[in-house]
Amino acid sequence: MSAVQEITRQAYKRKAGTVSVLRKSENNAIQSLSDENKAFWTQSEAHKRLFAEISDELFDLSQLDYGFCAEVRKYIKMRGYNKVTFCEKTLLSEKYYQRIMDDAINQPTREAVMSICIGLDIWGYLGEELFKIAGFSINARMIVYIKILHLFRGHDIYECDEVLRMFGLPSIIKQ
Repeated sequence: MSAVQEITRQAYKRKAGTVSVLRKSENNAIQSLSDENKAFWTQSEAHKRLFAEISDELFDLSQLDYGFCAEVRKYIKMRGYNKVTFCEKTLLSEKYYQRIMDDAINQPTREAVMSICIGLDIWGYLGEELFKIAGFSINARMIVYIKILHLFRGHDIYECDEVLRMFGLPSIIKQ
């Protein structure tokens, strides 16, 4: 188990209420903790950074619209992307962008969801949640996609595509 997984496991084990008050800034988040939990989360800079990241992800999870197109539109707006930027980052077509804007995508492909996660910088549990919203269950077939979302944060779409192809999965880059 990695250090991050262990710290996360300890945090959730300590008390589910630790992060029940959702917030965006590290200072506000840490101030809202009980004394016992505050001591745990402030013992090192790594703990503080992890807590801030978890808090941000939980806040984002609490804001989900539970519609694939609505959720993607939220991220597009949050990132300040226009059609051109979206298409450059995700390598999806302008037509696909327009279908998202028109709420006209019923069942996106796994590859499209992965392209969107990478292009819109949706990593970790937020990416997993987008897959679930898109109608995919997290199972053995999905493990490579999920591992990429958790381990390749900050990598570009070409690097992630290379990993998918190494595992014999379809490319997310359309030639």
